[in-house]
This record gives sequence, structure tokens and C-alpha cells, in this order.
Amino acid sequence: MNRSKSIGNSLLVTGVLIAVPALGMAEVPVSRAWDMTGSAATALPPEQVQGKVSYVSGGIGSDEATLMRKEEAKFPLSLEFVKHDNGRNEYLAGVNVTIKGKQGESDLSTVADGPYLLATLPDGRYEVSAEHDGHLQTRSVEIASDKPTHLVFEW
Repeated sequence: MNRSKSIGNSLLVTGVLIAVPALGMAEVPVSRAWDMTGSAATALPPEQVQGKVSYVSGGIGSDEATLMRKEEAKFPLSLEFVKHDNGRNEYLAGVNVTIKGKQGESDLSTVADGPYLLATLPDGRYEVSAEHDGHLQTRSVEIASDKPTHLVFEW
């Protein structure tokens, strides 16, 4: 089954059936816009808003990851999630992320859709926590809109 929707000169594919050896057919969630030439579109994943924080999360696939890295300088805070496994670095999705302001209130609580999370939030001091596979890491960061900050969380 292939569900798709035409958007102008692009096609948004929302689900694709693929053959998985020994498992038969499986629907893999896909959300990628393709232009009429078959090339991946050059748009970030949709912006989301939670309280006073707007953010973009993604970076699945080389095209989207490249775009996320290119655009991160436009955001006051960028987060990257990596796992070291057998001497290799693997990008992670599904990381629980919490950003708390100076009063300890939660400004953002979400699950990252990919190895990158780009956030716009007011200037100030924040505590950023990322949890993967039961392992929590926390960092303090000073955000200034004119000085982008990049944090890498490694497990």
C-alpha cells in the first residue's frame, strides 16, 4: 500500500510498503516530499511549538540530516544524538528531551524524531536533559539568540 498526496509540483509519500526478508511486506512510516524529478525536497520537517519554544526535529536520511546541519546556525540551540556501538557512531531517534528554564519549569518535553533537534527559545540559562535506553544526560547551557549553541549527546 502506498498512500500519497500531491502538493503542488511535489508528492508527499506517507507510507510505503517494502519487502522485508523473512517477514514479508511491512509498512514503513515515511514522510518525505519529492519533487517531480524524484529528488528529495529541501525543506525542514514541520516546526512544532510547545509553550514558548518552537522546534524542528528530524534528520533521518542523508538529505534531511545534511539540511538539518546546514540550518542549525539559524537556531539558538541545536542538539545531536549519537550512540557508539562496536566502534561505530550511530545516529539516534526516539530520544526523550526535556529543556527546563531557570525556575525549573519545563519549557519543552518531547521525543526527538531523529538525530537532530533545532530549537528557538528565549535567551537565558537552561538545563537540557536527554534520555536514551534508560540513560539520562543533563547539560547546562546559556542561550543567546546571536550565538548558536550545539550540544552533542553521546551514549
